[in-house]
Amino acid sequence: MTSIRGFMLASLRRLRFERGGLLATLVVVAGTAFLFAAMPRAFDRISERGLHYTLEHADPLQRNFSLTTNGRATLAAEDTEIAPVLRQAQRERLALPPALGDVVSRQTVVVTTPRYGLVSGVPAIPNVARILTLRIPSGVEPHVRLVGGHWPAPSGRTRTVSTAAIPGTVARTVPVVEIALSSATAAQMRMHVGDRLVFFPGQNSPAVLNVPFIDQRPLALDLVGIYRVRDPDAPYWFSDETLARPQLASSQDLQTSTWIGAALVLPSQYRDLLRATAPFVLAYENRFFVDPDRIHAADVDRLDDATRQMGVRYANPAVLAPLLQLQLGTVLAGYEAARAQAKTLLAIAAIGLLACALAVIGLLAALSNERRRVATA
Repeated sequence: MTSIRGFMLASLRRLRFERGGLLATLVVVAGTAFLFAAMPRAFDRISERGLHYTLEHADPLQRNFSLTTNGRATLAAEDTEIAPVLRQAQRERLALPPALGDVVSRQTVVVTTPRYGLVSGVPAIPNVARILTLRIPSGVEPHVRLVGGHWPAPSGRTRTVSTAAIPGTVARTVPVVEIALSSATAAQMRMHVGDRLVFFPGQNSPAVLNVPFIDQRPLALDLVGIYRVRDPDAPYWFSDETLARPQLASSQDLQTSTWIGAALVLPSQYRDLLRATAPFVLAYENRFFVDPDRIHAADVDRLDDATRQMGVRYANPAVLAPLLQLQLGTVLAGYEAARAQAKTLLAIAAIGLLACALAVIGLLAALSNERRRVATA
């Protein structure tokens, strides 16, 4: 016991004279331990910020997703506007995988008719076919501004129209639907407020092919308003410009052109739209908006699995089958690849830091041993 006590006293006395080397060793060890403990947390924080940056700067069509179904959501006696459409959209949201449903902050619905070709109502343009679809987007009012005429409203009127230019058709009495066009579409289509237009279903539309020709009815439209889109790049529009400007296409020989536009119909006119487009099915597009702040780095794997599950669920190739537009998995895959590269670089940096720490500790030990060589001997 006396020898052990003497050794300890001698060691403490020697440490008192060599406090600098001991302090340097403690600083190196403590600093290395702190950095090794802080690096994973710093990496997680940077990963979180990188994920939010990736999602916020992704194209809206890649970050958000939509589900389009075809049918005719009929109105009950007590229903107003597009109540059955909104109920259907809510059921589709509840059917999402939990990981995907939790990151959806809001949703909108767009009802779209088949394409109709212009028959009469405005002067014909040689070698030009003018095509129109009618669209009812929910919550559109704050995003458009009226610049001419008035907003469309339910009419309840009917009109007898003739489609003599189309062989095999006769004059028929059909419901009248009021519409509004964007200023760009109206200018391109050569249409003005007050025009009474007659259209006939486009025979190339999938929704029309399954309906016998004798049951196909013309569409009578009254152009009552011209509007402008306040901000075409707003997230609300889902990168969809059909209600802002027409699409122009030409034949391969450039001899004929096709102008395709979309007319705005308000939700209060849904009953008129159902009557006017019978018996064709309508397209109901349910748009889901993903909130980047609701997605965390720890949720990426669950989200990736959810996107695959949705892809398998809606993989039916039939023409009028539900259509899923979901590219969130592609965005997350790009983020995961960048995160894996960053993790590799961080591991290399950690190995280098450890090697430096061991080298410093070894150097301090060598210096200390050099000073105590005589005493040790």
